[in-house]
Amino acid sequence: MKGNAMNKTHVLMTLGCAIFLLAGCKSEPKKAACIPPKVEMTANAQTKWNSLCVTCHGKNGLGDGPAGKNLDPKPRSFADAEWQKNAKDEEIIAIILKGSKALGKSDGMPPNPDLEGKQADLDSLVKKVRSLGTCK
Repeated sequence: MKGNAMNKTHVLMTLGCAIFLLAGCKSEPKKAACIPPKVEMTANAQTKWNSLCVTCHGKNGLGDGPAGKNLDPKPRSFADAEWQKNAKDEEIIAIILKGSKALGKSDGMPPNPDLEGKQADLDSLVKKVRSLGTCK
């Protein structure tokens, strides 16, 4: 009888400790996916973004597009605060028009000569890239 009471005490203490320990385990709340602000774009720029840019840079500009997974180096993440701070709009336009290789970088970003002289489209794409800097 004495052994039975000790077993119950042991079981209750073990159970109590387990409950105490589990109560201290809190999972971090899951962060919601960042949804960048909507940006008004020209129709041509929107088409270019959806058909080309997204394939490498991803919908939210994190460099995680389906085609970008096979590139080395990986596509630019526009959420990179340091890059957003240092990149000038003129540099973004130059890389869009000429591609990265023409500017001494990797050959991952193709040129878009069809946008030459289409300042409204280029400005729209720059606005889109800048808006993606809000995602971390």
